[in-house]
Amino acid sequence: MRRETEVMIKAIWLVLVIFLLVSFGPMLLEKLMEAMINSINMQAESLVDQLLR
Repeated sequence: MRRETEVMIKAIWLVLVIFLLVSFGPMLLEKLMEAMINSINMQAESLVDQLLR
């Protein structure tokens, strides 16, 4: 009995997580991409600074 409820809870969690990913995914992806691009730009700038010195 306990095992079945555990599986049920895990399944519900999975559905919730998937639902959240589907509803917020595009927005989060956009933010993530922006953050990654910003950090890459900053790293590139610092690299260029180091090379120019």
